[in-house]
Amino acid sequence: MEIEQRLGLYQLFLKLYEHHRSLLDEFLQLESINNQSLPRIIPKYVAGIVQNQQVYLITNLLNSKSQKLIQPQRVWTIGRGSYSALSISDVRLSRSHAAIRYIDNEGFYLSDLNSTNGTFLNHKPIRESILLVDGDLIRLGSLTFSFFLCENAHNLGNVPPNILAEVDKINFAIKNPETVRKSLKTHRKNKNTKIPHSKISQPGELVSQGSNRKSTSILNPKRELPLH
Repeated sequence: MEIEQRLGLYQLFLKLYEHHRSLLDEFLQLESINNQSLPRIIPKYVAGIVQNQQVYLITNLLNSKSQKLIQPQRVWTIGRGSYSALSISDVRLSRSHAAIRYIDNEGFYLSDLNSTNGTFLNHKPIRESILLVDGDLIRLGSLTFSFFLCENAHNLGNVPPNILAEVDKINFAIKNPETVRKSLKTHRKNKNTKIPHSKISQPGELVSQGSNRKSTSILNPKRELPLH
């Protein structure tokens, strides 16, 4: 029974390795992560931008920092070789593994450059150039990333003054936390301060400073007039 379980587990891992390598890698990474201190996960991406007559890529595959890549021929190669536009250190990548190319009035195309481990688009191997669409998932070797496409730009209106003022307040609070903390502390202190009942004047009464005596207001219509 134990041998059958091990064999079934082996076959499961084998299928994951052959068809969903990136998913298996994620499982193995999760297994080795300390649950007490999970690191921040940054999704990997490549975005194709078409802005007026300018075409370029924005990606965080290089040093995990988003960068703008402009290529005069509009061909961006991806591979392990140092001459690749996106040079990535991955033993499962070929030196020239794949390429993304932009064709006017058509879009961005993904091509495999006769790589050893193949190029996969949405979990399927590609044999020829494929037109990319927004949200595609690309895998090269053990590298998996999403592709995004931006061809439209919109000019937005001004932010309403009340919303802008609220944003300014939030930004001020972020930059000056100690000042805000002191201000809140003073506000709470003043709010919790109670005025003694003896200090509150009743209608028609004047409270003289330095004395507890009450005097009748000349505006009080209920006062009695002296008899002559």
